[in-house]
Amino acid sequence: MKNWWLDKGIDGFRMDVINLISKDQDNIYQDSPIKGHSVSANGPRVHEYIRELTDNVFSKYDVMTVGEAPAVTTKEAIQYASNDGKEMSMVFQFELMDVDGGEKQKWSDERFKLTDVKAILRKWQIDMHGRAWNSLFWNNHDQPRVVSRFGDTSSKETWEKSAKMLATAQYFLQGTPYIYQGEELGMTNVEFKNIGELRDIESINSYHQYVEVEKMFTPEEMLRFINKSSRDHARTPMQWNDLENAGFSDAEPWIKVNQNYKWLNAQAQITDENSIFNYYKKMISILKENEVVQFGDYQEYYEDSNEVYVYKREYDGKKLFVLSNFTAKEVTYDKTLFEAEAKVLLGNYNDLIRGKLRAYEAVVLVV
Repeated sequence: MKNWWLDKGIDGFRMDVINLISKDQDNIYQDSPIKGHSVSANGPRVHEYIRELTDNVFSKYDVMTVGEAPAVTTKEAIQYASNDGKEMSMVFQFELMDVDGGEKQKWSDERFKLTDVKAILRKWQIDMHGRAWNSLFWNNHDQPRVVSRFGDTSSKETWEKSAKMLATAQYFLQGTPYIYQGEELGMTNVEFKNIGELRDIESINSYHQYVEVEKMFTPEEMLRFINKSSRDHARTPMQWNDLENAGFSDAEPWIKVNQNYKWLNAQAQITDENSIFNYYKKMISILKENEVVQFGDYQEYYEDSNEVYVYKREYDGKKLFVLSNFTAKEVTYDKTLFEAEAKVLLGNYNDLIRGKLRAYEAVVLVV
């Protein structure tokens, strides 16, 4: 099957839950008190199977492969995505996606702590550097929208600034950015009015379980949690323009269109040089050409701060500083952190104030 597609000229595969293809048969039985990924992931023959696939298929083509790998550690990821190329190009790990509760505590008002986000990114940058390649992403088809989850959608200004900041904060790390459709526009979570508007079976089943069966939450509480965390947010129609159904279809879509499509859409942003879309375009052009981003090592500052994420990338005598403010207030940093001759490579404000970061400001400086 894979050869058939590769012969048609595709560029690679994303392999779903690939680290679950081998099971520890001695620990899997119907009444086992141990369940989930602890017995189903990273089984005893998983590397044997993946190497067989690579040897017989992928090694014969110029392609990339990425494996979805829940419950994987950096040590295991280095085996899956080692620079020796014997298994996969990279993996999707989900520590960052679980930072605000994950699957077990998904239905709550819990918000992320920036120190937790930074600790995860730091670990994967340091442990994988020179050994294996990282994947970088804020959201996917199973997650709420990044700007609603990690940013600020309370106003159009904070929405725009925080969407640009989030892209800058992570995508200048070492690895391959995966930009989920609509992220480059700053698409947001939807406000679902009732359970009848939901389509995601996880959200629907959880509503019935926690509201009607266990009576753990009121209908209003559960709907609030769903509006924060449901997978449906990533699955609403792409917002192409301000026409009916956001230009997605003349027919009624399977799920409601986010009602902000009248102003938040691709057509409006393509022609706006200051849009999130055009910020992403500029950022991507830098990432493609900058060797410091591709190969540089990683050094972090202000690790204990819940306000700023600041790091340096360095390669072949060249330095790149990335500073991001995750708050709606002005914060300060040591203005001697980088040299006076540092130049702005990218930023979501029109000027630089040394020693200060304004609300949701992000700036990339090169020395």
